[in-house]
Amino acid sequence: MPKKQSQRDGQRSVSNPFNKSARLKLGRAQHHIAELNAKIISFRDNHKLEAVTHEDGGVGYKIHKVRLPKPLPLDEFSLIVGDALTNIRAALDHTVWAIATLNGAVPRFRTCSFPFGKNADSFANAVNGCIAVPQEIRARLGTFKAYDGGNTVLWHINEMCNRDKHTLLSPVFTGRETADFVAGGSWFRQPETGWREAEDYIELEIVRTELHATCDITFSLDVTFHDPPPMRGQCVVPVLAQFAEAALCVVCALEIETRRLFPGMFT
Repeated sequence: MPKKQSQRDGQRSVSNPFNKSARLKLGRAQHHIAELNAKIISFRDNHKLEAVTHEDGGVGYKIHKVRLPKPLPLDEFSLIVGDALTNIRAALDHTVWAIATLNGAVPRFRTCSFPFGKNADSFANAVNGCIAVPQEIRARLGTFKAYDGGNTVLWHINEMCNRDKHTLLSPVFTGRETADFVAGGSWFRQPETGWREAEDYIELEIVRTELHATCDITFSLDVTFHDPPPMRGQCVVPVLAQFAEAALCVVCALEIETRRLFPGMFT
């Protein structure tokens, strides 16, 4: 009696090569993203910001700061970010490798890696080099435009993963709101000037003490990327979630085409 084909809601047959490899990698990436998000929330909840005002007698100003009572574990966060990126990036290669195996090829890294390029021409060359997969799959790979100026999300996945192989990505604490200053009946609103990691504080504003200024601080912080420049200032967790979603879309699109080419392998 023939087996019933599983539905496309995650209850596929265990013989599905994409479930054995690419989706395992993406699942691990999601685990790291959730872990990082939980650690950030826990740190914020358990280490409340302190508002500090310093008199600057030499100039006659008040310096308003927001300070963390404990240093942020940025090194630990960097490692988790790297783990998530590595698994997201690997899921793309694992997908092409699985297709090459179904195609009966002897997989070699250069002939069945997910293609990336610095520009459209180098990307096209990388696609053409995927000779371990059928021509139809190469054509589908070409639609992803994983190069600078093409699909920027896929491009950044590769660039940031490569960067993490050589140096830690550097998340930083940055402000997401501003503080309100009341001085002489007027409201002053000044953006934060940046987190000073060595001292764990943000300097918000300097106002003259003779104005009897008061400061109503309602300030929230988040963890953002410091490098590379295109990612600078973007919140870490949403970026990683976007990367994981983009990789999943690639896996699903290639699986659809592979099912069409090799229907007998998905029963």
